[in-house]
Amino acid sequence: MRVYYYTAEEFALSNIINERIKISLIDDLNDPFEFLGVDLSNKSFRQAFKAGRCRSKECGIISFSKDWNNPLMWAHYGDKHKGMCLGFDIHDSHIKEVTYFPERMAPEVDMEKKYGGLTEDIVVNLMCTKYIGWKYENEVRVIVPLEEKDPSGFYFTDFKGNMELQE
Repeated sequence: MRVYYYTAEEFALSNIINERIKISLIDDLNDPFEFLGVDLSNKSFRQAFKAGRCRSKECGIISFSKDWNNPLMWAHYGDKHKGMCLGFDIHDSHIKEVTYFPERMAPEVDMEKKYGGLTEDIVVNLMCTKYIGWKYENEVRVIVPLEEKDPSGFYFTDFKGNMELQE
């Protein structure tokens, strides 16, 4: 699938030169409700949810859009229309569709199980769930295991093997 990554020119050029792209941490994304798309009214489930959130911090996210020509995306992520948009071909098996909901989800959980039954699938769903107001982004994500920080203090992944820069 061809997907698009909006960024400032300086970061785009650095990405191209170094053949790598920055991995975002859940807590560093611009939506303060990331990973909170679930109903937390059940106190027992909140404990399981906290454990699942800790598990989610073993991975990072690379956010892409299916569109390269959305003016809002250029304004918000493309350095106020002065940045660049890189087009990548990424195998569909690596891409997770973002689902947009008008309300928080109520996952079925079993508090008798470890982490309240908060399975890896549920954690991935939470990592790819956003409020419907973000739908204009037409976002897809690649979830990447976090390995070693760069000397800059950020995580990166190479283009090689998983994504091909095309545009």
